[in-house]
Amino acid sequence: MKLSISYTLFDAEEWLEASVSQVRDYADIITVIFQEVSNFGDTCSPELVPLLKELCDKGMIDKIHRYDPQLNGRGDLNELCKRQHGLEIGRQHGCTHHMSMDVDELYTKEEIEYVIREVEKHDYDSCACQMLTYYKKPCYILDPPEEYYVPLMYKIVPQRNFVFAYPFPVVVDPTRRMSTDNCRIFDRSEIQMHHMSYVRNDLYKKLFNSSAKVNWESKIPEFVERWENWKHGDKALLPGKPPVAYNTIEVEEIFSCSQ
Repeated sequence: MKLSISYTLFDAEEWLEASVSQVRDYADIITVIFQEVSNFGDTCSPELVPLLKELCDKGMIDKIHRYDPQLNGRGDLNELCKRQHGLEIGRQHGCTHHMSMDVDELYTKEEIEYVIREVEKHDYDSCACQMLTYYKKPCYILDPPEEYYVPLMYKIVPQRNFVFAYPFPVVVDPTRRMSTDNCRIFDRSEIQMHHMSYVRNDLYKKLFNSSAKVNWESKIPEFVERWENWKHGDKALLPGKPPVAYNTIEVEEIFSCSQ
């Protein structure tokens, strides 16, 4: 296997190094497709570009590419374009497999190594797993875990590309789908994605620049205030239509970021 990994990035760059450190040993090329301006015209943190240059100098990232979004209210299509660009870079470098990731997604090295072995052994053309969503700190997870999935890895096949909302065996982000003939759905006991979705330096920036913010934009100050004042034992309130309140469980902290 020759593995390409491409990150899409606008905010939450504080998690990038931690995420890359878990997959660097298994990737032939790691790229970051980043935006200095969000899909809604917001500007990135002043720390973002210097961090990318630093990680390139350290050899953790091989290639960075600035993406200038279309400010047409369709953030999901910008995300699809960024994922496709990362896939094309993998193709250009002769890679056989590709992972499209966000910077707040983390896996353990042992589990990624296991997935690679299984994909090679059975020649799966895609695979997916479920996730644990973290809230406020990297030691609190939502209870019960969310039920949707994340695509882990795709085999790079000629003329097979990311297609918005393409049918997929399980529920996943519509910007991360392509056709599949032999998809492996991993069990939680085999691998889970650790999603630091609500462990952020700036939660407002996450919510304001989300492609789904039409469902909660008027309530962003409420969500941020709830998050800032949250303590373990309180309900974790997640934006949605309608908003959803979760219990949390304290777990061992296995990842840390540059907060």
